[in-house]
Amino acid sequence: MTVRAGLFIALLFVACGPNYYFDKGPSPDWIRAKGEGLIRQGGAFLVVGSAVATPNPQEDFVLAERDALARLSQMIQSEISSREEVWEASAIAGKREEKRLVFEQEVKAKSRISIEGAKVVRRFRDKETRTAYVMVEVDKGEWVARVKDRVSRAITEDIKSLALDKGKPLRSLQLTKRAFSALQTLAPDIAVLSVLAPDDEVLAQTRALIERLKEIETTVLERFAWIINVDAPSSDVSDKVAKEIKTFLSEKGFVISPSSALGRIVVKGYLKVKYMGSERVANRVEQVYGAEGRIVVMEADGSEVPALGGSVDENSARVQDISEQVALRDATMAGAQGIVGLFRSKFRLFFGYAQ
Repeated sequence: MTVRAGLFIALLFVACGPNYYFDKGPSPDWIRAKGEGLIRQGGAFLVVGSAVATPNPQEDFVLAERDALARLSQMIQSEISSREEVWEASAIAGKREEKRLVFEQEVKAKSRISIEGAKVVRRFRDKETRTAYVMVEVDKGEWVARVKDRVSRAITEDIKSLALDKGKPLRSLQLTKRAFSALQTLAPDIAVLSVLAPDDEVLAQTRALIERLKEIETTVLERFAWIINVDAPSSDVSDKVAKEIKTFLSEKGFVISPSSALGRIVVKGYLKVKYMGSERVANRVEQVYGAEGRIVVMEADGSEVPALGGSVDENSARVQDISEQVALRDATMAGAQGIVGLFRSKFRLFFGYAQ
């Protein structure tokens, strides 16, 4: 192909431009739907979307469909937000409403609602503005059925049967937190049900389940006493380790000494410092001390929780200095911090805390 021929073809395309198809006759009334372009008709949502002309005419209708779905999504999200305001106001009325508020906050949809079962039923392009319009229909019953099926399958029998084991409160709390993590993925679905099918049995059962899980969590946090004993070279070190563990537990919401405890959770720490010899460094001799320790956590029934226990090796808390007193002191403190750090890391891993 010659340069002249190629230039002619390029100019031809520019002159012709995109091949838009314009519908005959006046623009239909449905493209001027009131409000957000939403029409409720029987058991379906009819929502209108639009898109300005682009160089790709077929893509215009795809963009218009996305606009329609975004409008419906925003409408559902707006309903959820308005209900949250009502729930927050009702929570002020008394403690009976507080549990419901907690539930609704737990399932609040953090992301955009996903519309399901949508289909385009009408299309129109305006000749004057070149704007593309589509009407999308969403069958409410079909959408609700899909969501209900997904929620029902996600709530396993293990989750349904969760109950507080007073002998093993820590294990009960661990299982409860895992259940909450699983249910959190359903937040958008539960939010959709709360708007489209607020009286549905699946939603009612899910609400009751989450209230029961919250009750288990609250009971473990507030009704079990923590007994922390640390066997260390000095009472000051023992008190320091115990205090730091208590502070950590309090930050996680645990009440250390409840007025009417259902049981006792025991934490035992052991710290021992030993002399490991001397080392010559350059022209001086340094004394070497190492600290080894262990942490044990026991449930209310006295059984050990291996996943919350562990040991601090003497080499990980090893200190050397020309002053024997300094080496001994610093090794002791390194061992104490090692025990506290071990307890924190094991605890976070056991319960799935981020930090």
